[in-house]
Amino acid sequence: MDKKLKNVLPLLFLFVILLTYILLFFAKVSVAYKEETKTTFGQFIIPENLYIDRVYIPAVSGDYGVITTFNINIFPGNGKVFISLPPFFDKESAVSFVLAKEAVCKLFEECNNYTYLFYTDDVVYGEGFSGTAGFSLLILSFFEKIKNNLSRIHNYPITGFILPNGVIAPVSGIPKKLNATLQKSEYLVAPANNEHIIPAYTILDLLKIYFNKTFTENLTVPEGYKHIIHNITINICKNIDNYIVTGLLSKNRYYSAASYCFREHLKKNATILNDSEVNRLIKELENKLKSVNCKTYECLEIKYQVMERLNTAKNLTGAAKYWRYYTAEGWFKFMNLAQNINRRDTCKSVLEEYKVVKYIYNNLPETNNCFEAREYLAKVYSSLITYRDEKALYSIINLTKFFMQKNGFSISAYNYLQYAEDLYKLGDEDSAFYYAILALQYAV
Repeated sequence: MDKKLKNVLPLLFLFVILLTYILLFFAKVSVAYKEETKTTFGQFIIPENLYIDRVYIPAVSGDYGVITTFNINIFPGNGKVFISLPPFFDKESAVSFVLAKEAVCKLFEECNNYTYLFYTDDVVYGEGFSGTAGFSLLILSFFEKIKNNLSRIHNYPITGFILPNGVIAPVSGIPKKLNATLQKSEYLVAPANNEHIIPAYTILDLLKIYFNKTFTENLTVPEGYKHIIHNITINICKNIDNYIVTGLLSKNRYYSAASYCFREHLKKNATILNDSEVNRLIKELENKLKSVNCKTYECLEIKYQVMERLNTAKNLTGAAKYWRYYTAEGWFKFMNLAQNINRRDTCKSVLEEYKVVKYIYNNLPETNNCFEAREYLAKVYSSLITYRDEKALYSIINLTKFFMQKNGFSISAYNYLQYAEDLYKLGDEDSAFYYAILALQYAV
């Protein structure tokens, strides 16, 4: 045997032993890692998934529309959302998956008992929020399957910007997206109108289209509400001669009538009390408000409504100061009723939603007050709702009633809901949609 080879053999033998040891060690680590991933990172192990699904979402690529496919894997977890996407997705596209989940969580609180992995194999670039309605549909389909044993009756492609409150805002590129859809399907689901589009303006519309589920309204107005709002309206509408007010009163649309009477008083600009006298009244009502010990969430809501109007009145002068104070006094009359309304405290959910939205709209102010957050969110969301169809308005109103039945009666939501309906009938469509969204924010 060659002397050099003879010298190398022991080294080679040691190398083989060392290599074997290393391989055995990493095999053991690999097994341990796999066991760990079954509980912590189960999204990478297909057998551990509870649910796998896909949805078709039309998109615009240059001058053309294309159909893209997004997939979801769902498994036990803690509400986290994971996305596996190419690097060319903007911030909005990444956040859209979280927005989609938030919308479904408003319907199913147990959604935070699961973890969601979204991924796509045929999209290399993405921007905007037009996929959110489709992402929500995937999660919605999971809960309809496990809770009601229902599967989608259609697989129509879908587009739309679903907001965390469940409203679907319009998106751009509908003609191109529709052309792409018609190569694959008879209809596109979107917040738009066309003979080949099935309009969807809220998450309840998705339940109707894809699962043939409808919401049956059974909203109970608390005893005492009508008496209080009637008295408030009769008082503020004294000496107001206006055909709109007369018409609203004849139909018992009291909150809307009171709001129009407030407008009329501002137009007249007649000083009732001087500013120092109004400041004294403001201070008295503030002291009464501070003495109220709220036992219900609804009481806290009314307390906020009164305080906001008082704070606004402090910065006004003349007739505007007095009448804004007067509206605070009117809302205060709901306080005793609010103490007896059993409504769920949804502040935690609202503040979590606010943090997500603020990440996108970073000019929103900081707040830990969930009622203030509701107001800010309503302004953001209503700016995104550009359609003015009556069907869209009533879809939003229907969703608000759904949440009031689910979470409990909200005096604010009910007042704003009536006002939205009447404003639309009177031709003020922009204000109608704003108050419809504001009503919804108080209902969720």
